[in-house]
Amino acid sequence: IDGRFDIVSVMAVLQHIANDEHWRQALSNVSALMAHDGVGVIIDPVLAHSLWIDEKPEGAMSWTRNRAEWDDALGDAGLVIVDLVPTTFTLAMGGDAAKRRTSNAWRRYWRGVHQAVGQRESLGQLAGGLAYGADQLLVRSGLNGVSSKTFVVQHR
Repeated sequence: IDGRFDIVSVMAVLQHIANDEHWRQALSNVSALMAHDGVGVIIDPVLAHSLWIDEKPEGAMSWTRNRAEWDDALGDAGLVIVDLVPTTFTLAMGGDAAKRRTSNAWRRYWRGVHQAVGQRESLGQLAGGLAYGADQLLVRSGLNGVSSKTFVVQHR
């Protein structure tokens, strides 16, 4: 893509670049596409705590990184986070939790929902609607969500 843009959005994509070198390159690409005074809007999980996973699984198709990793990689790309807010609290299998037992409970919750809903679309719509209502209340509470965040980046 030629040119620079006032706004560049990257939504729910970067977590699926599990290879750290490729992920960093993607952030450099975002920086290169942004006008000098432009903004980048990114929606992705950013860990405030931990996933409570000791190492990245071999062949992982996605990977959630902590705030320090984001700050380091964005800094290398000439970018800085200027705003970061929860986007979803419960609508994705995040697991950002201060305690291991909370993270484990979150995974059990998601496995249970997945098993209960299965391939039944109407049950999935009902469960999704209920989860969305609860999710919006939790996001408005100001608590750190356990799944996606929206953040705005600018050139330093």
